[in-house]
Amino acid sequence: MNSFFNSSIFNPDRVIGFIVFLIASWGSVNALIHELTIQYWLPILLLFVFSIILIRGLELKNLNLPLGTSVTFFRGIDRPQKVLRPEEVVVRKAFSENKRIPGLDASPLHLLNEGFNFKTLPTADPLTPMYVLDSKFRILDWNQALSLAFDQTMEGNRWKSVLEWTYFLDNYKEVIEHGIKVFGDKENLPSIDIENITYTSKRYARLNGIKRAYRIPKDPSLNEADNTSQTRGWLITIELMFDDPHKKNHYFMDLVHLLKESLVWSEYSLSYDQILMNTKVYPNLLYSILGENNEPVELISSSAKVLDMGAGTGNLTSLLASEKGSNRLIVSIDNNEMMLNILREKCKAHLRKDSLGPGIIPVKQDITSLFGLNDNFFDYVLSNNVIYSLEEKSVVDCLSEVKRVLKPGGEIRITGPRKDANLKKLFRAIRNDLEKSGKFEDLRESFEHVQNINNEYLDLLLRRYSKDHLIELLISAGFDAPYFVNERVYEGQGILICCKKSI
Repeated sequence: MNSFFNSSIFNPDRVIGFIVFLIASWGSVNALIHELTIQYWLPILLLFVFSIILIRGLELKNLNLPLGTSVTFFRGIDRPQKVLRPEEVVVRKAFSENKRIPGLDASPLHLLNEGFNFKTLPTADPLTPMYVLDSKFRILDWNQALSLAFDQTMEGNRWKSVLEWTYFLDNYKEVIEHGIKVFGDKENLPSIDIENITYTSKRYARLNGIKRAYRIPKDPSLNEADNTSQTRGWLITIELMFDDPHKKNHYFMDLVHLLKESLVWSEYSLSYDQILMNTKVYPNLLYSILGENNEPVELISSSAKVLDMGAGTGNLTSLLASEKGSNRLIVSIDNNEMMLNILREKCKAHLRKDSLGPGIIPVKQDITSLFGLNDNFFDYVLSNNVIYSLEEKSVVDCLSEVKRVLKPGGEIRITGPRKDANLKKLFRAIRNDLEKSGKFEDLRESFEHVQNINNEYLDLLLRRYSKDHLIELLISAGFDAPYFVNERVYEGQGILICCKKSI
């Protein structure tokens, strides 16, 4: 009902205009009222209501949605990932051979063996494409604006030399020569460098950009081990210019939608994190994944290597790390920075202390690309209430990567909502738990907020995959048939599927 009255039919301007019209024409309206009896008013009223419903239906039809569908900003955006043909790669890399490229003498960063991590980045406009390099010009991070404009060409290149991304640019030769000239002298690095780049986007056509590289100096108070450089890294921003003004508008509309989606997940995390662990309902789901609920699911050994895929705010990660006697290595991946920051704070006592020991390694990364993680490395991959948020192609990519990083005989455990999930029943159980513990009134606002987000934004996503569909996707990815399936977890509204990778 809220989405109906929030539609354009009932926007404030139209309502005010209608009231003004009634006041201005009250004399005529009053006379008409005296002329008409109730037998005429009832059909007129019904006709008015039917007209509103019909117009609303036409609006939904124009959006290619069935009547009654909630309109949200989770519209699908085609985000093609650009790749270079093998022959192009050979030609472009040949150009840089035997050239003194800054940073190429650096050894590769290893995700699990180095503690190098920017916990705080300089502020940047989220509408401006940006990325961050370390002092050796290796790619550390980038924002959604850059990923969207440049066809996700950064994906798969994290922790590699920025040269790997440079090859995608139309003017890569000029950019490489400029880099050698400006950044080749380590003793005289500029505070800021400006150059022009060009790129042909698959979605937004030709782009011209002014690239500004800002040097991030070292903080003396950090006592960093590497004393060979006074530079901690580089923050690069790109001011985009579009050949086609329509493409520019298209780009910013797409970007705003992506940012809104990211903000909803961030907002969601702030509320649900306060609620779920104050009940028995959610921890029971986590214990089921860990094999601790008297179900025929193997307990995760205390020395296992575990990938928490889509770790969110770290509730599952925290349980894995805090268990008495735990000697596990846990890699917790999520692409939402706010959720990862909550995870870091929640699990700070268990973060990995060195490159050899156990502990938690939080990683900001898309789960469809597990770049930087070695083949046949993990004993377990856990994915709690994540898969439902992905389109089917992304699920296929994700499961393919999971199979790659799992050891032979390793196991994937997936939870997600049933296709016929009853959210009202789930929230009723959560509320009952909170009321019994006397915590509901303190958490009422957060509870209602989570409930509203589920109803308004996530309801359609929650019903994306059935149990049989998920099993089909797992088997297609090369996993054995599930050795265990429970369709009654999470107060009967969720599914737990456990599969192994063939030995």
